[in-house]
Amino acid sequence: MLFEVMFGEYKPDLPSLLGNFQIARNVIPAEASYRPMPSLSEYSSALGTRCLGAYAAKSGAGVVTIFAGTVTKLYALTGSSTTWDDVSRTAGGAYTGTTRWNFTQFGDFVQAWNGVDATQEYQLGTSTDFAAMSGSPPIARYATVANQQIIVGNVSGGASNRVQFCGVDARTTWSTSATAQSDFNDLVGEGVTVMAVVGRITPHIWCERKIFTMTYTGPPLVYDFAEMENQRGTLFPQSVIGYGQFSFGFCQDGPYSFNGQSLQPIGQGKFANAVMVDFAQANAERMSAAIDPVNQCVVWGYPSNDSVDGTPDRIHGHTIPFDKLQGVMTAAEVAEARGAGRLVESADRCGF
Repeated sequence: MLFEVMFGEYKPDLPSLLGNFQIARNVIPAEASYRPMPSLSEYSSALGTRCLGAYAAKSGAGVVTIFAGTVTKLYALTGSSTTWDDVSRTAGGAYTGTTRWNFTQFGDFVQAWNGVDATQEYQLGTSTDFAAMSGSPPIARYATVANQQIIVGNVSGGASNRVQFCGVDARTTWSTSATAQSDFNDLVGEGVTVMAVVGRITPHIWCERKIFTMTYTGPPLVYDFAEMENQRGTLFPQSVIGYGQFSFGFCQDGPYSFNGQSLQPIGQGKFANAVMVDFAQANAERMSAAIDPVNQCVVWGYPSNDSVDGTPDRIHGHTIPFDKLQGVMTAAEVAEARGAGRLVESADRCGF
């Protein structure tokens, strides 16, 4: 005889007397149940030191290359290789930034940004090492590609509120030009330090206490910058990630989604408070985010208060269609790889 056992939903913010789960580990939410989370497996050799950002790029010839950065070096895995090659610049010495590397891809050219060193570029299928990008691009911390333009935010030299973009289909043109449609905009107001730039069509600019959208209008203005949120932003730049017309990130009071018009809380009255209490904010720079398109989840890795050395030991995912939380307890972080979230095992060796 078969019996159907009905499970409640994982809602640690609510009393268990109401039939809600207080613990749901290593599972993926389904429409009316939960499915097992696959085990993590090691893919590549270890980097020499802790990874500070990773990215996967696909060339026009269809070859995938995975890039990763540490404080002093940039590395690559090409094709089926599982051993990291040092592809750091050969002129200029070791890199000196201690912040995360952010990567963009423009055609067959991959750019690496850390807000400290000169912007680095690598041509897929041609380069053997990164080198300084031509055209005098700004040194910036965050970047995306939208509307055939590289768009960066939080520019060095005291312009943390600046958003700058190259010319249309002209990645090396950065000086202001009405013809090329390259320009910059300094955001105005309190709490406008740029913390993340995401989105492929209408970029979302997450600041410390505001969120702006960039709508392409063409010359002479090129972009219309609209302040869409003036109460919340993010203090956790690595929590922000884009997915289609949406972006997701951690505000000061929990995870939110942004649809280009308004912020919507994620897990309010379900799990938002439990996650924020668990999150060791003193090690917030170790947080990371990715999209799992197969399971329609946005996934965050972070160190909990149980982590004695700041190593990330939680992966929580929000299943977008069902507004449910998935929970994994492991020493890992997550990396974004061309829209597909990948769990990276052993954070100190291969993770972020």
